Amino acid sequence: MKKLTILLITFFGIYLIYNVYKVNKINYVSLNDLVINYDKYVYKHLLDKKIINNYNNSFNSFSILDLYNTIKNNRTIKENNEILYLKKVLRESDVLVISVGMMELINNFNKYNMTINYDYFSKMYSSIKGVIKEIKKYAYGKIIFLGYYNPTNYYDANIDSFFYEINIKLERLLLENNIIYIDLYTMIKENNYKEKYSFSLNDLGNKKIASIINYYLD
Repeated sequence: MKKLTILLITFFGIYLIYNVYKVNKINYVSLNDLVINYDKYVYKHLLDKKIINNYNNSFNSFSILDLYNTIKNNRTIKENNEILYLKKVLRESDVLVISVGMMELINNFNKYNMTINYDYFSKMYSSIKGVIKEIKKYAYGKIIFLGYYNPTNYYDANIDSFFYEINIKLERLLLENNIIYIDLYTMIKENNYKEKYSFSLNDLGNKKIASIINYYLD
């Protein structure tokens, strides 16, 4: 009985020490197509708060379908003499930020023909669903998905309608999968988009995106 009491006290003491003094550090993973370079600002935020354990942005993809195949095939890379497997990296992630598809939207967007844009987004959406399904198999932490913005400096009612509709579809899909969605179209449009078309790509825009991501990390 005495030994059992000592054992229980010991375990209770270890439990208290762990919970009082533990530091929650996160593994931060970024999957992106390099169009929006927000990573350095998010990383600095985590570094300043001393809550970063590991940071990985090595598994970049140039399209949504490319990312899907990258996950399915469990892409492997060698970095700093270490072999990294994407599925393992996803499993160990505490925070995963996805920003992919903007490059292909830029390359295929027609500011005067919304039918072309709707048809192309339909293909993108199908690939996005596949990516989300694969990612949810491995990533159990917090997931943030960055939406899309107008890749031109031309705006009219048809463009507004297009992005409104794809935002609704993406919000619904990501909500169903417990993923945080950031609406970049509205955010950029509300920040003097006509005078500052480069907003989404310059440091100011990236800091704004990073600040929203950081909000969800805190």
